[in-house]
Amino acid sequence: MKRIFISYSWDGKEHEDWVRKFADSLEEDHAYHVVWDRYDLDSFSDKNFFMEDAVINSDFILVVATGKYKEKADNRNGGVGLETYLATARHWE
Repeated sequence: MKRIFISYSWDGKEHEDWVRKFADSLEEDHAYHVVWDRYDLDSFSDKNFFMEDAVINSDFILVVATGKYKEKADNRNGGVGLETYLATARHWE
């Protein structure tokens, strides 16, 4: 089974709902397992470890890019910034 990590920014409820529907539709294909914070992360988990593991151990990184995502990625802010840093390192590896 291939792992797909969804990287997105928390742009609000409407955007998160859209990402959830997208993740759910990908999960319907049994060839894939979607790694997504709303599925796989709880308030007791280490968020940084979750992002590191997701980037390193997924077969695909799917970026749901928005203007806010780009701004956070470019400036290496928040979770998006960390995921961008890790994905860039993995790419050049």
